[in-house]
Amino acid sequence: MQEGGGVSEVKSKSRKFEEAYGLRPCVTNEVDGKKVPRPVALLRLEDNAVEVRRGSADFDGVLGKLGLQYAAVQRLSLSDFRQHFSRMRNLWTDCRYFVDIEVATELLKPMDAVQSAFRVATRR
Repeated sequence: MQEGGGVSEVKSKSRKFEEAYGLRPCVTNEVDGKKVPRPVALLRLEDNAVEVRRGSADFDGVLGKLGLQYAAVQRLSLSDFRQHFSRMRNLWTDCRYFVDIEVATELLKPMDAVQSAFRVATRR
């Protein structure tokens, strides 16, 4: 505790972590009696782009609420991905949608773009 700055500092850091990552998944599956996040899409992260490899009915619902068509987001530059999905945190303030990802890059910017809107369920 002392290394972390004492009890109040550790609590403060924990609260910040909860605010960023502690929101419940928007959609879940039940596995062995436990609710686990259900990814809404499989995204491929490349050096300069994010490609939607597989969507779902849930992902279609997200797109509909954002006023987007699947064809318009199938492959986006990193800045376009951020722009297209930037309203998600405002529309879903009490939960986060999860995605699976395939990583075809060693750069961090593609992951930052995806995490600006979604949480990552699994990495392939």
